This record gives sequence, structure tokens and C-alpha cells, in this order.
Amino acid sequence: MASMTDLAIRAQLDIEKLFVASVIIHPAEAVQKCGWLDPAQLIDIGARQFWESVRSLDLNGKDGNEIIDKVGEYALSAGVLLDALERSEDLLGGSTPTMYANEIARRGYMTQVSAKMPEFIKALQARNDKAVREVIGQMGGLSASAPAELPTLDRIAIEFMERVERGNLSIPT
Repeated sequence: MASMTDLAIRAQLDIEKLFVASVIIHPAEAVQKCGWLDPAQLIDIGARQFWESVRSLDLNGKDGNEIIDKVGEYALSAGVLLDALERSEDLLGGSTPTMYANEIARRGYMTQVSAKMPEFIKALQARNDKAVREVIGQMGGLSASAPAELPTLDRIAIEFMERVERGNLSIPT
């Protein structure tokens, strides 16, 4: 049976693939609005290399086609292009790189917390209150690096479906 940390890592890898696909579709927006996402937060090496390259992309004086071509080169070089093209079909309608970047930060935080759980449980079982407080303190020091609290992808998908069902096809931005 997979541990909580393993499950959290798998979930994050899935979001990273969607992030890469979204960045390929909206590269300028990704560079402008997701620069806060540290490539070190990405677990997948290819996704990390791709994001490092895209994040350093200079948009000045480049038209949309030049940017898309360059990002395509980065994706090919990092070995993520084919998977991203396949995953682009899984992107939520109206999704943006920012949504996925925030979700990566949130899930990264959850992965860090879940990695502390075995230590926490061990301290609880030993009835070692000092160790329990220490682990809780360590967990409290962890943080997601997203710039603001944003809704999860699940919440966005639910809200989107509710709007479609009500016939309201406009989404406030």
C-alpha cells in the first residue's frame, strides 16, 4: 500500500504535467504571472528544467509566435513536449498556468507535511510530548510559496460546472 507521501507525490506529478501543458499554451502569461514559482518546487526533473528555461525567458521584443517556438524548444529539450501535448486535452476549460502553479505550491506544502507524519506518529506512540511539539513546530514552519490563497482546482471545476448548469457561461476575472 502506498504511503501518504507517495500519494501526495503522485498527485503533484500529475499537476506538474498539467502545468507544463498550460505553460506551453500560455507561455507569456506563465512568465508574467508565475515567476514566483521556484523550479525547485517541481518534483519531475523534466518539468523543473522546462520551467527554469521558461521562467528565464525574456519576452521583450518577441511576438507570440517567437515565444511559442522558444517554449516548444525548451519543452523538447527537457523531454516534456510529447507528454504535455497529450495532457493538454486534460486541461480544464479556461485554466491558466497560474491555477496550476498555485496548486503545485499547495500540493508541495501538503507533501512536506505528509512527510513529517511518520515522525509525528512515532512521537505520539512514544508519548513523547517534546518530540510531538517539535514536529508540530516544524510543520508550522512549512509554507506554500503561492502569493495568495486561491481556490483549489477541484473548487474551480465545481464552480465551473455549476455555472454551466445554470446557463451562466461567463466567468468573472
